[in-house]
Amino acid sequence: YFAIPFLLVLAIGTVVTIAWPAKYLAEGKILISSQEIPTELVRPTVSTVANDRIQLIEQRIMTRDNLLEIAKKYKITPGWQERASGTEIIDFIRARTVIEPSELKLNKMMNQQGRPKNAIAFSVGFEYEKPQIATLVANELVTMILKEDVRLRTNDATETTRFLGQEVKRLETQLNVNDRQITELKRLSNTAPTGTGDAT
Repeated sequence: YFAIPFLLVLAIGTVVTIAWPAKYLAEGKILISSQEIPTELVRPTVSTVANDRIQLIEQRIMTRDNLLEIAKKYKITPGWQERASGTEIIDFIRARTVIEPSELKLNKMMNQQGRPKNAIAFSVGFEYEKPQIATLVANELVTMILKEDVRLRTNDATETTRFLGQEVKRLETQLNVNDRQITELKRLSNTAPTGTGDAT
């Protein structure tokens, strides 16, 4: 009663294990840190912490067009299917893609000025039956994430620079107004008549 079911299950498990295709996971790790501009100096118009930035980047790169381009470039198909619809391919790539925070979280890094800054490490991976394809797709995803992060940082820096420029102009205008007021007060004080009293 015990040996026959055990051998039967063992045989079926062995056949399934041998016949089932192996999956390979290629991963890369990315470290994203928050801005280094002191908050007491300027409050940027666009301010996102690392976790929000990861979610934003993931939404921007995991679009239909990007995934279809990756599938076409590396000839990715779901399982053993030779042909699949665009929706099936997209769902397949999204299911096989891993973008999640890593166990290594650096929350107390120091910038060049010795100020603490927030940072987070996260992994980007792709799982596929062919290890070469898994590696190429994972590299593609990492490259896309890095490019998108650079673009977001450039936009943040541009908006911050624009904000600082506006503040400089506002302060210069206010300073000119104050200088004119001070000059006018000095002129009025110098031209004011000085009264002389007659002694009786």
